[in-house]
Amino acid sequence: MNWRKACEAAQREVEPVKLSLLIGVAEEAIFLRLQQTEEKLTQEEREAINDATRELRRLQVERLNFPRWEAEI
Repeated sequence: MNWRKACEAAQREVEPVKLSLLIGVAEEAIFLRLQQTEEKLTQEEREAINDATRELRRLQVERLNFPRWEAEI
C-alpha cells in the first residue's frame, strides 16, 4: 500500500482497534518505502514522511493513549 494513502486512512479512522491496525499498516508502508534503494527519495518526500511519522505518533498518543515520550539529548 502507498504510504500516503495508508497514513490518510489512519487519520480518518475513529475506532481504536482499526486505528491501531491502520497505524501499523502505515508504519510498515513507510518502512518499506524507506528501504527501496532503486528510487531515491526527494527532499520533499523525506519531509512528508517525517511529518507523517509525527502524525502517526500523535494519533497513538491522543487516540490510543500511548505514553508520551520526549527524546533526551
